[in-house]
Amino acid sequence: MYRIDKGFITEEAAREQYNSFYQQLRTIVLAQNDLVNRSKGIKADIDYLSLIRQMYHDKRFVLVESIKDFELKEHDGVIRKDHLYLRGDKLMKKIRMVDPTVDFDDVLKNLKMHNALKPGNGSNSRQLNHGRRSVRFYVIRLAKLR
Repeated sequence: MYRIDKGFITEEAAREQYNSFYQQLRTIVLAQNDLVNRSKGIKADIDYLSLIRQMYHDKRFVLVESIKDFELKEHDGVIRKDHLYLRGDKLMKKIRMVDPTVDFDDVLKNLKMHNALKPGNGSNSRQLNHGRRSVRFYVIRLAKLR
C-alpha cells in the first residue's frame, strides 16, 4: 500500500507483482505436497473450481464485457449473461502456473462435479460468433464463483 500511496507503483502493477509472487509460492508448495504425496502413494486432489474462483476474485483473468471487444491474443474470456466464458487454452495456462501436471480432463471433471460448467450442444464448450469466425469457450456460472 505504501508504494501505491506514494505513487511509486500503480495498483495494477502491485497486483501483478503480488499475483506473480503468490503463483510462484503456491507452485512451490504444491510441488512439495505432490512429492510428499507421491512418496506415500497418494494422488493430489485439487478443487479446480476453488482455484478458478480465487483467480477470478484476484483478477488474474483478463476479461471483457462483450464478445465484440474480445481479442483472442489479449483476453482470457468474456463476462456474459451471468456466466464467465473462458478460452480453454488460456484457462489451462493459468491453472498450470499453480499445478504444472494438471490434465484438462481433470479440470472439466471437477467443474462438472460442482455443476459449474454450462455445456454446449453435445460438447463441453460453447461457440460464440466473433466477427466472421466463431470462438469456443468453456462457460462457468458466475454464481459458482461468488
